[in-house]
Amino acid sequence: MAYALIDPFSPVIRIQGWDEVGDTGRYRQNTVVLEGKHTITQIEDATFDMASPFHWVECNSSVTVDDYYYDPVDSTIKAKNNVADPNPPTPDPE
Repeated sequence: MAYALIDPFSPVIRIQGWDEVGDTGRYRQNTVVLEGKHTITQIEDATFDMASPFHWVECNSSVTVDDYYYDPVDSTIKAKNNVADPNPPTPDPE
């Protein structure tokens, strides 16, 4: 069991696609704001006091701040379903 800290002020941004930038082989995010949804700012094993309207909700331990958001309409945590980067950075060889 984990807990998600909910921020009702910050926008939830979903990556809905990638646009190629000229002939550079680089891509730019094509995003949309999910109106009326709340950002998850932190995941913790235990809660601590926060000023209202920030609050904690129970969540699955697999929830991450980048891939999920909180829907206040039905009080659930949902996946953003971001579209993956078509040209992710290559890690430096060690």
